[in-house]
Amino acid sequence: MEDLKDFVVTYHQLSDLRAQQKQLSTAKKAATALVLEWAVAVAGVHDAMRRGDPVITLAVEGPYTVTLRKRGGFKEGNVVSDAVLAAAMNDITEQDIKVAADTLLKDTTNGVTQKQVIALAVLRTIARLKNPTTNTYKLTTSPEEPTKRTNCLNDTPLRPPQEVAGALTALVSKDELAMQVKQLVQKQAGLSGVLKTSLSGADKPNYTQPLTINMEGDVRQNYILRNSTRVKKPSITGHRLQDFFSAVQHDLLNVQVTPTTLDTAGLKSLTKRLAPNIRQAIKEWQATHSQVVSTLRITAK
Repeated sequence: MEDLKDFVVTYHQLSDLRAQQKQLSTAKKAATALVLEWAVAVAGVHDAMRRGDPVITLAVEGPYTVTLRKRGGFKEGNVVSDAVLAAAMNDITEQDIKVAADTLLKDTTNGVTQKQVIALAVLRTIARLKNPTTNTYKLTTSPEEPTKRTNCLNDTPLRPPQEVAGALTALVSKDELAMQVKQLVQKQAGLSGVLKTSLSGADKPNYTQPLTINMEGDVRQNYILRNSTRVKKPSITGHRLQDFFSAVQHDLLNVQVTPTTLDTAGLKSLTKRLAPNIRQAIKEWQATHSQVVSTLRITAK
């Protein structure tokens, strides 16, 4: 069957490309370490990192822009795991609740509900938990000079040592393999769908089939073809988390809060008490909206 042979050939092509990508990734990690070591030694960078500056930018001859961005932090579009949510609702403080209430109340004269305050306070707690206690930075590079709006640490572009300049060239070089891998992955997915309908039983979750295929030169090779099945759950983001809090039905949560009636201790206790219910509601929603995804996979024996 031509489709099956094509599937095998695609498998080998992908394996080869991914092996090349792994080598490139190793080389880029070494280049990143070299550039990072040089950048941190530039005058003023170490002091900026010690202060905890969120972004440190250097103009480099080439031209290149070398940027150090502080790791950590949380945005409402980020995914929140159940473990992080549990930790946040358990570690929430009265200060988190007060800041959340103050933030909401400054924009309205009608008061807000307790669940609005709790939702924002939980997100604040998540952000606090995800913010590292030490200043760690991630390095990025681009093959262009900084824009006029960029606040560079240096006025005159730096001239890096030759080995650092070579590492910068490697870091900004285009990944020629990425598009090839993407195309082969799409081709593999298409062939998987064709084979699941053309091979008897290949659409069943427990399908496993040993294969012996004659490749070029009449070389016989052995493979295992199996239907890989997984459950794909929808992610919970900070935005979606707020929606869950809004949907929770509880008399106390709908109570209006004003600057004079805010009870931070009471809201902290209520948050901890409702944590299991909210987490369970999220799990049930994820289960309801989950999808079973199956793909035919092939491996060489």
